[in-house]
Amino acid sequence: MRFKDNKWFRLLSMVIVIGLVFANGMLTGWYYGTGSLPQIGQAKSTLPPDITNRSLTEVSDMLKEDKTNEIPYGEGWNCVDYAWTVMRSLSWQGINSAIIGLHYEDGTRHALLAIPTTDSGWVAIDPQSDGKVNPVVGGYYNGKKVASIEVLIMEWVDIEEFKGAPTFGIKGE
Repeated sequence: MRFKDNKWFRLLSMVIVIGLVFANGMLTGWYYGTGSLPQIGQAKSTLPPDITNRSLTEVSDMLKEDKTNEIPYGEGWNCVDYAWTVMRSLSWQGINSAIIGLHYEDGTRHALLAIPTTDSGWVAIDPQSDGKVNPVVGGYYNGKKVASIEVLIMEWVDIEEFKGAPTFGIKGE
């Protein structure tokens, strides 16, 4: 009996090949997600570039490259998901943005992005179409009357302040 005919040899070879394919997939995914290979034994943070305001043309060009608006709208993916995803994508390109919430008179809502530009000031963008829009309170957008507009602000707060916030129903000690 030759060594290559041994079933254990074939099994071990298969396990090694599968392990190498798995490791290669993990390393490729890591590199694709972070732009670098993992550093063993050394903590490292991957941070977005410094935020700078860009011209409306530069922002529009970056939005054209973003493919978020090609994701079908539906259950599990709505206007907030579009806005959040595009906002994160822009931040990784060094562009500041904020989510705007439109509240319609009929009780429904819609999410947009606000992006500061060097040549046009704050610009509202609908991330589902990447189009520049100009919603105003009392005006109409998407055939509905806008009752109010809010801006989503995220900030770091002290843990004790968070615990006492009535929104979360946690009583501070």
